[in-house]
Amino acid sequence: MALARRNAYLRALGIDVWVPRAGADKATFVHPEPGTVSELPPPVAHGLNIGPGDGNTLLLCNAPAEAATRLAADIARCLDGEPVWGWPVPAEVGPGISLQQAIEQRLFTRVLVFGRGLGEFVSEFVSASDARVIASARILCTRSIAELAGSPVAKRALWSELCANDWCAGRAGKA
Repeated sequence: MALARRNAYLRALGIDVWVPRAGADKATFVHPEPGTVSELPPPVAHGLNIGPGDGNTLLLCNAPAEAATRLAADIARCLDGEPVWGWPVPAEVGPGISLQQAIEQRLFTRVLVFGRGLGEFVSEFVSASDARVIASARILCTRSIAELAGSPVAKRALWSELCANDWCAGRAGKA
């Protein structure tokens, strides 16, 4: 479906659509002030649960309920491909797979991590030499879904970061 037609369809359904602004190439990054939004406690987990899908982008959030929110759906739609969602497996459920295994088995080339607690969890799998890459995947960390939902500044910062890294549907592949 063409991008303009898809956006018109989403607007007709009453869904807010993220679209790049005309001056997005010259956008400056806006980072929220530390401590302005509360952070969820870090999850206690032994691995990850990776949802269904075959896209090259993995979106990691704190729980399946976060992946089902309206904002999460908007973020997924703005990307240039169909993403796969994942979240930590609670310790009492049993072991999940490591981030390294998920990347290697599912061939993810991009990972977007929502929340500081998850960022610390992910850092266990990242080599100290390059904190932004695991195997073949580039890693971006942002605020949690709950924080993004409550902060327009944080949403703008995320949008700027996604555009700067060419992860957005309207900008992917443009040099």
